[in-house]
Amino acid sequence: IAIIGIAIIALEKGNWSLAGWGRGETFILCGAVTWLVYTLIGRDLYRKYNPITASIYVFAFGAAASLPWAMSESPFYELAELSWSWWACIAYMGVVATAFGIVAFNASIRTLGAGKTSMFLLIVPPTTNLWGYLLFDEPATPIKIFCIALVLFGVWLALWKPRSIKYNTKGQRHAQ
Repeated sequence: IAIIGIAIIALEKGNWSLAGWGRGETFILCGAVTWLVYTLIGRDLYRKYNPITASIYVFAFGAAASLPWAMSESPFYELAELSWSWWACIAYMGVVATAFGIVAFNASIRTLGAGKTSMFLLIVPPTTNLWGYLLFDEPATPIKIFCIALVLFGVWLALWKPRSIKYNTKGQRHAQ
């Protein structure tokens, strides 16, 4: 149900064919698949190791693996020319948004499991739409509002646990 809501949000502009599929959509799809693999591998990794320690190793490996491509980009001396506000933004993105977010996600995998934790990733598109509306005057169309509700309902339905019903010795049922 949540995936249907996300698909409608993505296709809301009216282009319901793959003719509008571009590089951005391909990168988003590749990112989602990569995140799925990361979550499934992390499921076993975070049972064995502390989420902070494991995150440090994962990101160190990722940084080392991407270093050759980073070195081929613009020269490093350009980094020295960045203003303090750029460095503050980079520090915020590195420490708060990335490090804290990833460690919290990894701890959630350890505590809740990969399945339940991955359900919360489905909340990203509705949240993005909400912030777009609040900060950038993106239109809140009726179809977007419906789809956001559909996504949230789908996530709730996936995480919802029905109350167990017990029967007493007289065969009368009562909820717990």
